[in-house]
Amino acid sequence: SSKAFLAENSPYFKKVLRNSQGFKEVRITPPEWVTLRPFEQYLKYLETKKLPETDILTAEKLLWIADFFKDYGMQGSLINQLIVPQVTKDTALAFVHDASTKLQSTAHSEHWQRLYFHCLHIIAKNAQSIFAKYTSALEKLNPQTLEEIIRATAEFQAKSPNFDTSIMMGWMKQVTDSRTNLELLVSEERRALSSLKRTLNTPQFEWTLNKLDSGNFYVESESFEMGEVDWQLCVWSFEHESRLEISLKLLDSSSKNFPKNSLVGFSFVCQINDERVDLLAPKTEFITAGKQSLALLRSLQPFKKANKLSIKFFAKVENLYSSIFMQIAKTPQQLLEDYNLKELSFEKLTILLNYKFLSVNTEDEIIEIIGKW
Repeated sequence: SSKAFLAENSPYFKKVLRNSQGFKEVRITPPEWVTLRPFEQYLKYLETKKLPETDILTAEKLLWIADFFKDYGMQGSLINQLIVPQVTKDTALAFVHDASTKLQSTAHSEHWQRLYFHCLHIIAKNAQSIFAKYTSALEKLNPQTLEEIIRATAEFQAKSPNFDTSIMMGWMKQVTDSRTNLELLVSEERRALSSLKRTLNTPQFEWTLNKLDSGNFYVESESFEMGEVDWQLCVWSFEHESRLEISLKLLDSSSKNFPKNSLVGFSFVCQINDERVDLLAPKTEFITAGKQSLALLRSLQPFKKANKLSIKFFAKVENLYSSIFMQIAKTPQQLLEDYNLKELSFEKLTILLNYKFLSVNTEDEIIEIIGKW
């Protein structure tokens, strides 16, 4: 019978029919958005366990029918076999919206997560055109999903010299309720520091130096990966000042992956010897790609000579933080009207003034910015 068939092939119908035994007839009313053709295809799937050959829009309707009837097997098959291979930059926003909605309310999330992150990747890769073309679709996304899109875009486009971040910054200001780019920078810095503070479990790199009683010296660590690029720690000893410095260097081979003179921001904690890491305050810093520059992590003075020096470096590349600062550095004149200028640290102001984009045409504005600061 049709009842037996449905109960055998669908957990949803099995439960409904078990709870309605004794009734000659059971009426199930699908939602209004369920149309005839996708529903017929769903019933056919129950019979054959084979997905129909169909376009991506019909597959989306089938996906929501499978969701309504709690058919998790069909959901996984549709996502993996029909939808993921067909998602394009023109449909990715619709499916990331579907997936984010589903992930907020289900424990059966493995296949939906795959769809979600697949769409994030497509959007990040094509962000320039998507941000410009699909404003209304972006407005329909929940703030968390929109923020994750922006962060994925910042990470994917970090090494792109031609990506215009202004539209992306506009959306991020909307998500964080920030009025200016500097307010957004301050907000993102606080988030980055708080996030790193919560994850001080496994260091990005550990390094132990032995026999440090040789006076002045300079030594470099082996390279390590962070943010898909290679870095190196450097230790300097200045005997006449009883001072020791620990710095971070972006290797030349990795600098080539970034646009020339771009600023790469990172959050970090540098733990030395037996220090309690939970008592160390995370910091942020920038390093300029392609300039052989170093970022100072720690300076110890006076430094007492020891038999060994143990360093644990906890850090994360902050791509969105970098993008926001770069946006300010390219057009520093915006700071003249920024009520939040006092929040800009002396170190960040120094980086800003030394940045390549500052030219003779902006000298007067820079002097005025310093005066206001």
